[in-house]
Formats: sequence, structure tokens, C-alpha cells
Amino acid sequence: MKIKTIVITGIVVTFLCSSGLFCYLKYINTKIPKQLHTLSFIADESILTQFENNLEQCKKNNGMACRRVAEAFLQYAIYNKDKNFTKEKKYHEQEKYYLKKACSLKEAGSCDYLAQYLKEEKDLSDPQNVKELNNLQVQAFNYASQQCKLITNYTAEYCSKAFSYAYQGFAPKIISNDELQTYEERACFFDDPLSCSLLYYTAVGLNKNTRDNIELRSRASQTLIKTCSSSQGISKGDGCFYAAKVFDYNKNYHSAEDFYKKACDLNHEEACYELGKYYAEGEVVRYKPKDAEKYLSIACDSNISEACQLLKKLNIDQKE
Repeated sequence: MKIKTIVITGIVVTFLCSSGLFCYLKYINTKIPKQLHTLSFIADESILTQFENNLEQCKKNNGMACRRVAEAFLQYAIYNKDKNFTKEKKYHEQEKYYLKKACSLKEAGSCDYLAQYLKEEKDLSDPQNVKELNNLQVQAFNYASQQCKLITNYTAEYCSKAFSYAYQGFAPKIISNDELQTYEERACFFDDPLSCSLLYYTAVGLNKNTRDNIELRSRASQTLIKTCSSSQGISKGDGCFYAAKVFDYNKNYHSAEDFYKKACDLNHEEACYELGKYYAEGEVVRYKPKDAEKYLSIACDSNISEACQLLKKLNIDQKE
């Protein structure tokens, strides 16, 4: 049996690992005997290793690592409830400790989480609580918008958050539609599928805020094409897929066909289905039963039920 011990803000954490598969994590009461009792649960060893790594990075003032530690404590709270909620409360205490540290290190999501807790737990008829809430929300937006400008593993997440926070009114000033869309475009380019889908709605005029803004609608379309075509774009599959949907919406079916194929080649299963449907129906592009079978099979193997149904119908039609 392997034994590891680390310290979490005065709490000794002992890992008892058997056969390298599972570990028992126990919080042993040392410095805060009245607040913390022995708690235990079973977890995969790789998760505990990740937890330990995040904890070490948090000690070195890595804001994202502190947030990951807080999120781990939240999970422990969810899965370790008892009759009197004592375990849950203790885990939440640790969660909030690390959220506060992460927020102080300019991790936007942690400031937002703290704001959500404040809304749930404090009296918002108290002006002081409202002021604290507003400060946390402004911090969340400011930190997210700052991180959005950088190129990191979290660029998409922070750009998406900057958009969301601005949309919810967290920003200290009114954010223009132009700036809002800039966050969406950058999030899509760096691999946020939801942002790519929102750009599609903008491009085809389904976003009521930008419906009459031809420039922003055109820019949304170009961003999707750029995301698909650029060697730097991470979210190529989503960019190609939603660019294809824009072309399809505008009845430019041959361009839609090209972009659906690009997206499918980048393992976007829904694009494979749309392309297979094009070829199976033969209404907007030439009927190609062999290609239809190829792309519908890919989509069906990815558990898209509509693709399986259409593939079955295609096979029946071919036999007849």
C-alpha cells in the first residue's frame, strides 16, 4: 500500500492507495479540530494526482489551479453529504477559501462563482452586500476581458466569459455590439463551439441585436470562414460547420457542400450527417448514393439517430 501525505491550509491529507487503482482520501483533523472532522471517499488515483498537482500550482499563485482545487472540493461536497450536512459544509468552506484566492489572482470564473454564492447566501437589501456583489461581477468581467486578449489554453473560455458577463451587465460601462461580437469571434476561433453557433445566428440575421447591422453580420460570416481556413484556428470543425450552415441558409448549396465536407473531414459528426443528407436527397446537390452512404455511416456510428434512419431508407431505396 502506498501512502502520500500533503497539507491543505492546515489540514493533513493522507492518500492510502491500494494496487494503484483506488485511493482513500482522508482529511485528518490537526489545526482546526472544532471545524474539521475525518472525512473520506474513494477516488481514482489519477484524479488525486491531478488534484495534488493543482494544489501545488495554487501555492505558487496560479489562479486557474486554485479554481480547479475549489471545483474539486465542490465535487467532494456533492458526493459526501450526510444527514446533518456537516461534511458538505466543511467541503464548501474549503471551496470558498480557494475561490477567494483564485479571484484575488484575477481568475475571472472564481469571482463569478463567489458572486453567485453571495446572491444565494446574503441579504441583497443590504447596500453593503449589493456593493460587494457588484465589485465581484465587475472583477469577473475585467479579468475575463484581459485574459481574452492573451493566447493561452484558456483563451476561448475567457473570451466566452467576457461575452457572457458583458451581456449580463457585469461590465462597468455599456459594451457595444461591436465589442460583444469581438469576444464571440475570438472565442470561436480558439475553440468554443457555442460562440461559433452564436456567430451563425448573427450572420443569418437571427440575432435581434445585430439583425440590421450588415457589417457585423458580414464579419460573423467571415470569422467562421477564417476559423475554418486558418492554420492557427483551433476550432476548425465548428468554424467549417457553421460557415456551411450560413451558406445553406443563404441557398449557396455548393459552398455549403464544400464546408460541410471540410468539417466532416475534421471529425465534426453533425457535418457528416448534413453532407450525407445532401447526397441522399439529391435536391440541392447532385444525388450521390455511395457518398451518401459513406457520410451517413460516419454520422450513424457517432450515434446520430437521424443519420441511421436515413441510411436505412437509402439502402432500401437502392435495393428497390
